[in-house]
Amino acid sequence: MKKVTGPTLIVAGGRDHQLARLDFLALTAADIAAKSLWLPDMNHVLVDVTDEADDVASYNQPDRALDPAMIDAVAAFISHE
Repeated sequence: MKKVTGPTLIVAGGRDHQLARLDFLALTAADIAAKSLWLPDMNHVLVDVTDEADDVASYNQPDRALDPAMIDAVAAFISHE
């Protein structure tokens, strides 16, 4: 992160088992200018899930809607940069 020179948005979810919250915090601390967004119900494939079974199922549901807050945040970030 310290080598990134452009605008940065770091987005992660509370139900993501590949990226722990501690790692998310380390990324945000590495670049204090980066914008960040933590979405408690979003998983690694960027969808909201309710529990472990829903999380596992979401990996095989390509038509499932992406987390709306994530979409809004990315769109706002892109339009302002």
